[in-house]
Amino acid sequence: MLWELVLLGEPLVVMAPSPSESSETVWALVNCISPLKYFSDFRPYFTIHDSEFKEYTTRTQAPPSVILGVTNPFFAKTLQHWPHIIRIGDLKPTGKV
Repeated sequence: MLWELVLLGEPLVVMAPSPSESSETVWALVNCISPLKYFSDFRPYFTIHDSEFKEYTTRTQAPPSVILGVTNPFFAKTLQHWPHIIRIGDLKPTGKV
């Protein structure tokens, strides 16, 4: 199913507990259709400070054809309208410093 979503350029969010897990998962998704090239946009590590933040989080239009990797729990609420969301690991803070 993930292969089909990537091949069709469907909007996809990867929520992970760390930037490295987020980035690795997004890169794995982009590469899973190899030898075909992924021609849509992808952001292995997307933050609230990225210039497209408002565009990607608006509910007035359909989500764009992009794969976003995020770690901020804020995105769980902000991007809940996206059709495809992958959650990896535990996004809850452990309380450890």
